[in-house]
Amino acid sequence: MQTADAEAVMREAGWAETVTYKPAGRAERSIKAIVERGVPQPLDGGDGRAVRPRLSIEVLNRSTAISDDGFGGISSAEVDTGQDKLSVAERIGQTARDMRVRELSGQDTAMLTLELR
Repeated sequence: MQTADAEAVMREAGWAETVTYKPAGRAERSIKAIVERGVPQPLDGGDGRAVRPRLSIEVLNRSTAISDDGFGGISSAEVDTGQDKLSVAERIGQTARDMRVRELSGQDTAMLTLELR
């Protein structure tokens, strides 16, 4: 996917939400992201009764803020899994909370998919 196509998807779909990217040891910035809220997953090592949210986000693959270009993004080169955080609402309408970037699960030249916990 080309960057212009990715911008068009985010703009026209109307799914993009403002989230805050908090890279470890660097300044945070607001970006637009498509947030996918999945079925909660059991906690590792638990008895199956305790769960954690499962969220993944798609962002533009570039290191910019909303104020720079209207979208912002995260470059694949800057992602530090396990250290970086995103502030995002677990459910629509809830207050955002910090969640760690667990995995960079997909990427191309225009977009990244990040798994959060």
